[in-house]
Amino acid sequence: MVYSAWVKQKQQANSAKSWIKVNLSNVSMFTYPEQPGMVVVDFEQDYSSNLSNRMKKRQYWIKQDNHWKIIYEGAV
Repeated sequence: MVYSAWVKQKQQANSAKSWIKVNLSNVSMFTYPEQPGMVVVDFEQDYSSNLSNRMKKRQYWIKQDNHWKIIYEGAV
């Protein structure tokens, strides 16, 4: 998904919510062996608002221009 479309989708989904609470636990971060400047991040996310959800997630981060950028996020 293109970033601008993702932002629009998140704004629409969250516009009616008066609060959102997100907690992370069991965070681990490892360098990705085949690609320098990339890390894999695993964590458990507790999300609360008008719904509650607990799930394990994985993100891939890449370093570009001395800044970290999430290039993928999904359920594990």
